[in-house]
Amino acid sequence: MIIFMYNAIGILGDFFVLAAYFLLQFRKLKAESITYSLLNLIGALFILFSLCFAWNLPAAIVESAWALLSLYGLFQAVRSYYHQKGNTTHG
Repeated sequence: MIIFMYNAIGILGDFFVLAAYFLLQFRKLKAESITYSLLNLIGALFILFSLCFAWNLPAAIVESAWALLSLYGLFQAVRSYYHQKGNTTHG
């Protein structure tokens, strides 16, 4: 049962990353959006979790970088959101 669970979580992570890319390509999301970064971050973390049970160093390196870059993008998107919100509230 545990083999199925970690594979299912990894596949769900794949879905999140691919959904983010699909939505970006079809211009349903912007690369600067919170949703885009969050989908990528969750996807990368789910894939990393699955790699704990079926180790693959090259994949772990890529997913770690993907998670860190997504976290940075999420930070930037949230900061931009609150900056814009602050300007419209006080302006």
